[in-house]
Amino acid sequence: MRHLVFAFAVFASMLFPAICSITGFDYEGAASSPAYILFVCALSGCSLLLIGLRRLVALASGHAFLAVVCPLAITLLFLWDTGRLGSDFSTYYLVYLALCLPSTYIGLHIAHEGGVRLLSRAMDVIMLVFTAGLIMAVPSMLLGSRAAIGPATYQIMSYIAAVAYSVNLCGLLCGQHYDRLAVLANPIGRVACECLLAVQVYCCLVSGGRGGFVLIAVSTLVLLWHAGFRHRLLRLALGVGVIVVVGAMVMSEALVGLMQTNMARTFNYISASGIDFGKTAHRDYIFLQAVEMMEERPWTGYGLFGNFAELNRRTGGHPYAHNMFIEAFLQYGGGFLIAFVAGFFKFVGRARGLCQKEAHNALLIPIVLYPVVNLMFSNTYLAQPLFWFAVALVTASPLGEDLTEESG
Repeated sequence: MRHLVFAFAVFASMLFPAICSITGFDYEGAASSPAYILFVCALSGCSLLLIGLRRLVALASGHAFLAVVCPLAITLLFLWDTGRLGSDFSTYYLVYLALCLPSTYIGLHIAHEGGVRLLSRAMDVIMLVFTAGLIMAVPSMLLGSRAAIGPATYQIMSYIAAVAYSVNLCGLLCGQHYDRLAVLANPIGRVACECLLAVQVYCCLVSGGRGGFVLIAVSTLVLLWHAGFRHRLLRLALGVGVIVVVGAMVMSEALVGLMQTNMARTFNYISASGIDFGKTAHRDYIFLQAVEMMEERPWTGYGLFGNFAELNRRTGGHPYAHNMFIEAFLQYGGGFLIAFVAGFFKFVGRARGLCQKEAHNALLIPIVLYPVVNLMFSNTYLAQPLFWFAVALVTASPLGEDLTEESG
């Protein structure tokens, strides 16, 4: 049960709209109801209580950089940028405290308890909840002009569908190496999961969100490659495509029309000459302003939080660079970007090593891919709990050389 609480806490921001969709709860924002804030804080608080104070202290002492130095530095830089610029960055900072910091400790704790395999059944539950939320959102799709799940936007809906798909596909390809829910591990459950793949892909496409489609494509390639199904890649792609098309044909005319409209948005940034950034939700203008900012301060940047204020001012309401590497450059210049990139590749290399070392670590693939893809196209790493969870989990999970050093 406690591992389910840990997983729910890490995925809280995506879990909430899925639950709203299932229950029919009409959430209109923090101004009208504190439900989301209470939901997130309750899960984070329960997770920390389950870990326990003594264990938290041990994790902080054993992983001081992630558990102590990073939170302390972010706090000091938040105070510095707020006082220096007179801007209100409290929203960004509170999201980090409520979601990202607890996720860091959860990742460290899971790594020391036994690794990602402990979350295998909890991830199955999350996949099923996400999928149920997507299915329950279908009626509202028929009545509305744009797809959405609960109070979440179409973009979040696409990521919810993509995460459900990647966890599901991981279970189908690699689930024999870790414990799964009994209802999904039997032959009937496998057939049901294969059918759910089509539902998840369809909901991602009908949402019109581009990031989710990219995550589906990347996770499919990586999981098939990892599982040794390289020769079946084309067959699976064709099979999923046929299922989606046939499914669309037998659905109502309204839902097919919605799919056509939103799929056009999903792919309209791809033109004959390449990527058309003019069709990427103002990304072209945001990137142009970001490049100008980088040219003005190539080595000092604008601060951890200060870059949000400056980019927001220049773009008229867009504080995020929508790419974690551009964001790192805007924060503290080229030197910080080099360090950030080096750390990123070390993180990816370690995750790859863990997956090669133990077969059950395949579950790391959907957990790592989602925040990486998400932060390439949107959001900020200061407000992405899965990023901090994945970094902590991968960093603290022992590789072969780590075990050798400890035994020596």
